[in-house]
Amino acid sequence: MEPSTGVKRVLICLAGLALLKISEYFILGPKLEEAAGAPNFYIKNPRVNHPRCDACRVIASRLDDTFREADSKIEHLGQELSEQEVVDIVNNICTEYSFRYIELIEWEGYLRLAVPPLETWEQRGRPALSGEGIHWPERMAKHCHHMADKMKGIEIYDLWLRTGHSDPAEWFEFLCEGEGVFGDCLVDIGPDSWPAEVCMEKETQEQKNGGTVKAFLSQQSKL
Repeated sequence: MEPSTGVKRVLICLAGLALLKISEYFILGPKLEEAAGAPNFYIKNPRVNHPRCDACRVIASRLDDTFREADSKIEHLGQELSEQEVVDIVNNICTEYSFRYIELIEWEGYLRLAVPPLETWEQRGRPALSGEGIHWPERMAKHCHHMADKMKGIEIYDLWLRTGHSDPAEWFEFLCEGEGVFGDCLVDIGPDSWPAEVCMEKETQEQKNGGTVKAFLSQQSKL
């Protein structure tokens, strides 16, 4: 008895997904290996060793690489990126998919993030026990948005033009060794301290409290 049309379609879809995964392994995998084998020399060595600093360095690297590539296509025309182009770049970088290759490891007694193109990528495959249960791509995407939200719209690109365009090291210093939210690589920070998650929890709690107050006032108005 031949399989039904529906079963054939399901099998075709599964075969397609399997082919995509295989293609990703053979196409994207080697590129990441190449990045790990020849780390971006623009990435400064960390002043401190902890996951937040590694996260900031990776985010700074992704932004620098993408802005530089996009800007090089129009710079000779005397043009700059539009605000929408900048927003699209940030939104494309600050995604779980963008940080899908990441792992919390213990290296030389420190908790670090193994992620290309950092020097830690070569140490992947030896996960730290304390990282169990944490979805790191999601945490990275949130932290990326948290940092980018402090430089909304075209501002993040303008800041990159003034710092990273001529000297990538200055971009890393500004983004990771600056003040406030831009100081991830200045002092030791605990592995569970992520401001984006704290802000989201606070907003959720405020929304719950606001809903409770509205419900109470609504009940009182009916009395």
